[in-house]
Amino acid sequence: MPILPPVSPSDFRDEMSAIAQKVENIPEPGAGAPGHDLVIVVKSLMRGMLMQARAFAAVIEAGLAWPAGSNLRCMLDVHIDLRVLLSSEHGERLARQVVLDAMRDMAEEYPEGAQLILEAFEALRRQDPAAAAEFERALKDNRGHWSGKSRRKLIAIVDDEPSELQRQYKGGSWSTHMVIEPVLDYSWLADGGRAREQDRSKPDFTHVNCRAGARLLQDTWHRVAEYFRVPAYTLRLLVNPGEAMIFPSGL
Repeated sequence: MPILPPVSPSDFRDEMSAIAQKVENIPEPGAGAPGHDLVIVVKSLMRGMLMQARAFAAVIEAGLAWPAGSNLRCMLDVHIDLRVLLSSEHGERLARQVVLDAMRDMAEEYPEGAQLILEAFEALRRQDPAAAAEFERALKDNRGHWSGKSRRKLIAIVDDEPSELQRQYKGGSWSTHMVIEPVLDYSWLADGGRAREQDRSKPDFTHVNCRAGARLLQDTWHRVAEYFRVPAYTLRLLVNPGEAMIFPSGL
């Protein structure tokens, strides 16, 4: 595999700004019009992804590629959710499920300030009984995601060759939950002994590369632009469309 040139934090931020403007320019149908909820949810998810992309660039710029994987995993969460929404013939209903699940979660965690959220929650359930019924079913299957499915299952649904995306998600999970730190912190011997402790806490500026985030953000935006039939072109193509998303783990 050829060595690909790095994408600088500065170039990545320029691309983010261009994509952010394009996202805001996606037309929104009036309240109650077909497609209204889907557009609103997609734009909100893209805004969240752009915030995580900014954080990813800042952490990469600080020489901390491994912790940046946590931001990349958040971006992957949005990428997967958007692919589910945009590939379904029931995208509008699924978008309402996203909102219902978020409202339910907020009300459970912060009941003291959730009266208005609960009222809106009940109103949405009345407006779309089918979405409410699907939401209840999904809640019984898996409370961890609005679809009722695991991320691994969702990836298999939206991607014909899911292994690469699943690997990316697993790498991001390691960075997020820190479960493999006791292994990474040492050089290991064949007999299971630890040879020496490795100092991984210092910033490393030898690989300041935002390519993984740029690849993921551009791929996601192009899918959104194609669905809504809006111009996808931003500033310039930072990465090749067919390029694999390489996780910045250093492993």
